[in-house]
Order: sequence, then structure tokens, then C-alpha cells
Amino acid sequence: MRVTYNFMVRPDVVFLAELYGKNEKENLTHAERNQLQKIASEIQRELSETVYHVPPETDVRALRETLGLSQSDFAALFGFNVRSLQDWEQGRRRPEIPIRAYPAVIQRDPQAVIRALRAA
Repeated sequence: MRVTYNFMVRPDVVFLAELYGKNEKENLTHAERNQLQKIASEIQRELSETVYHVPPETDVRALRETLGLSQSDFAALFGFNVRSLQDWEQGRRRPEIPIRAYPAVIQRDPQAVIRALRAA
């Protein structure tokens, strides 16, 4: 498997691009590497025009309570570590930017997240 991965973070802004390509050959030819570079450049250009704003703060406790779930049930359902969830809720730690995006998605459409996780 060949992977090209680009991840760039600015305050409260996340850019994320992943490109996966499978190939049975040991190495790519020069022409294939050039083609992949062109594709990666096009993706990066497209992404530079799209900015996703991640909430600076996420009230995970309010979200969990709105869904009527205990800490352990919320953690199990959405794949969080219970201890991390407790730390976030009690203000001992703050989720990092990529993690803060996930509760925002859960808040927007929890059933869609649950369906996606069950299908995985």
C-alpha cells in the first residue's frame, strides 16, 4: 500500500487530506510518481480553498447529557476513552483540535455517526 498524507493545523482550522493507492509493484516508476504528485497538488489546491472551522471549545458533558447517555455509554458508543472523557468534562484536559471536531459532528447528527461506526 502506498500512502500520501498531508496534515496541516492552524489555530482552530484543520486541513486534512489522505490519498491511498494500492500497487503490487516494489517501486513506482518516475512517471507514476510524477502523476501522484500532480494528483496530490490538485487535492492540496482544492483543500486550500476549503477551510473547516473547529469549535474552540466543546461542551462534551452537555452533548452527552442531551443524548441521555452515561459517560461509559457515550465513550463506548462513540469510541472515546472513558478517562479522557472524564478529564474533558471536568476541565482537567482539553481535547486537541482534531478531537474537538468529532463531538461537533456527533452533535450535528448523532444517528449518522452511529450508522457510520456500525458500518465500519
